[in-house]
Amino acid sequence: MQLQRQDPTKLYEQHVAAYGEPMRLAAGVSLGDFDRLYAPHLLRLCAALQQSPLSRQAYPLPDGAIRFAAQGATLALQLAQSSVFAPEAGAKARRDLAKQYRFAVFAVAIGSAYIRVFRNVRFLVDDVAWNPLSELSLYEFSARTGGYDIAWAQDGDIAPHPAVDAMVFMAAFPPGFWERFDTTVLQDLAGGLSPAKNAVSETPMQRLIRATTEKAFEQESLRIAQNVGALESIPITLATSSPASDSTNDTGAEAGKPPISAISGSQAGKTNAQPAPKDVPTYPLPVRQFFAAMKGDDKFPEMREHIKATTESVSVPLKFLGRYGQKPTYAAQMLESAGLVITKNAEYLVLRPDVVALLGL
Repeated sequence: MQLQRQDPTKLYEQHVAAYGEPMRLAAGVSLGDFDRLYAPHLLRLCAALQQSPLSRQAYPLPDGAIRFAAQGATLALQLAQSSVFAPEAGAKARRDLAKQYRFAVFAVAIGSAYIRVFRNVRFLVDDVAWNPLSELSLYEFSARTGGYDIAWAQDGDIAPHPAVDAMVFMAAFPPGFWERFDTTVLQDLAGGLSPAKNAVSETPMQRLIRATTEKAFEQESLRIAQNVGALESIPITLATSSPASDSTNDTGAEAGKPPISAISGSQAGKTNAQPAPKDVPTYPLPVRQFFAAMKGDDKFPEMREHIKATTESVSVPLKFLGRYGQKPTYAAQMLESAGLVITKNAEYLVLRPDVVALLGL
């Protein structure tokens, strides 16, 4: 998909400005301090990521990364008001670090957008690859051409890794920005970039960021489900292109970059959606992506044993619905809004027989 370069201030006004006052109030700062300490990082994000989507599973439309950052930062700051960070520290130490912790949760929400885009989206500007680790923002990088191409990363291209995530996070802020922060805050911030192994081992920062992400994903998914017309206007099939070798680099470093794949649900790949048979209605993109993710799940052969398919219905265990970036309750609502749900009980969601084709059963 080809997108046009946009003035960062216009993107800010369109997608971020409405969240400014709720963010400021949750941060507990004056308007002047918000404009000085918080807003520049949101404007920097608008320049860096431009109209990038966030991922196939959440915020999949252009501008998705900015929307996620604005909503996520607001929710994170609001949740931070009732969170207790550094519980092992004394009350005075926690009071002294409160402002730093409030900014840290804001920063993790912003940096998470960079990290997800780095993993999930590929960019080409006149056949030269760009990514969020670049010295130049995408706005600066695309100044000559006035536009850029985006595509989803190939499956498994960049797996989540704490060290890589930390590097991408640091690229979202000016060099030396964190030197004045207390090491306790920095340690919690770094830990918040990666999810805990289980709920028991979560730090307060990890718990807040997880809750923030779940809530933001749910809000955006409901918005998309209510705007199917706009979603269907996004092309599903795009031509595949590959970054060309850098003509100024005889070592061919650019040629070593992974090929850019189509931002499409119909491209080959285990998690991409397959075209539905002609006798099956075309369901909204989030629905198709949900079943494509389930079908491509490494555990799908085991899951298949628990899915009951007949000529009249397909019963899917409710416990399978929360594996793909949203809460099970939202997944059920999404499928119900698409007209796929016949009924549900304590263990199963009973769906229309169209699901047989969607899952390739």
